[in-house]
Amino acid sequence: MSQYIFTSRIYLDSDPTVANASDIGLYDDADNGANQVLRWSEADISSFSPTYTWKTGIVKPSPFGDTDESADFSDGGDLPRVAGSSLRFTNIITYGGVSTQFDKILEDNSIRLKGLRCDIIRFEISGGSLVEADGEVHFRGICGDSTHTEKEYNIPLENSLFKRRANLSTIITKEDYANASDDIVGKTVPVTFGEFVPVFDANENVVKNGYAKFVRTAKSEIIYENSPASFFNTSTGLFAVITAAGQGWGLKVFPIVGNDGNTPPIMYKIKLLNNEDGIIWRLDGVLKTTGSYAITNLVDYYVYVIDGNGQGGYRKIESALVDLDSDATVIEVILADYFEEILGGNATATADDQSWIQFIDITRQYTSDVWECKDFLDTDGNAVTNGLDIYSYVKDANVKVSGAAQTVPVTEKPFQFYLPISNDYL
Repeated sequence: MSQYIFTSRIYLDSDPTVANASDIGLYDDADNGANQVLRWSEADISSFSPTYTWKTGIVKPSPFGDTDESADFSDGGDLPRVAGSSLRFTNIITYGGVSTQFDKILEDNSIRLKGLRCDIIRFEISGGSLVEADGEVHFRGICGDSTHTEKEYNIPLENSLFKRRANLSTIITKEDYANASDDIVGKTVPVTFGEFVPVFDANENVVKNGYAKFVRTAKSEIIYENSPASFFNTSTGLFAVITAAGQGWGLKVFPIVGNDGNTPPIMYKIKLLNNEDGIIWRLDGVLKTTGSYAITNLVDYYVYVIDGNGQGGYRKIESALVDLDSDATVIEVILADYFEEILGGNATATADDQSWIQFIDITRQYTSDVWECKDFLDTDGNAVTNGLDIYSYVKDANVKVSGAAQTVPVTEKPFQFYLPISNDYL
């Protein structure tokens, strides 16, 4: 009589460096390329010499949920469909000789299971040996949103339709894209297959089918505001101490009070607060009252005009400085480009066309992915290099059979249409 042992194998999409990796059943696996796998077994099968090492003591007895199958026979028959399963294991394991929560180990090593492929494999033991050293895949699924308590960890497994990999493309998460907006989290990065070669019209403009698709994976804005200790050059330790006397705490909007005198100007002077006695500059903790100092923390920020001349305009900051010999409350910024309309302002910030600005750190990131265009395969799994087999669906016909019983041959046509192709499309 045969005995059956079930195991699970989760294919990671990364190759993390984990201390005491074997304590959590994390191994290298040639079937997963350069990435690693988690291999767990409900019982020890090492004495039967399986192809791979399987970690015991993690999954609980009967760790796998029922695998449901269904089929719709209302219209003459259908293929069975697998609904899903689940994986349950202990959340307290011995890790490096210490009892540790499994979810904490995953978090500390940036291992996220959602979306990864998971195989449930059945090993049959007959006559004192394994029937197959690799076992037989009983179910293949995709890890869903896990839940856990202090003692137990549960992973729902969704039917993967036997896909080779867990995800065709990268799923956008807050972990991988910290500045992604909520409306984009959970979507996938678009993929361009093969070599992307834009198509141009007669005027050298890209035509519609020549565009590649990107998705925005970062969208954030940080507005500078005065604080009791505002760092302006982290590398040198330059910061401004804004005292209560200056009445400048929390200010986010600042006036233009001058420029470089050019037409149009590329440098503008921006005043942080009214009272010069309310600001003290320190360099690496040392009080500074004279000299000119670079303000690198504002480089790559944007000057955004919220009122007055140039309202609604953005310009990137290329460099900035404070000249203590001139005015300790004024920052001079050099922009990457001119404003179309010269920003207004005077020394007292009372000009008729007075411009008021904010310093904004804008993060925008757009991501795409490119995959090699693999061979098309025929029904036997061989590469197709000169044509494609296109199949069509023919609805079953009803026939009436009379007379003596007979054997009716059923012939499957290999394909309905044949489409020649050239290397231009591969």
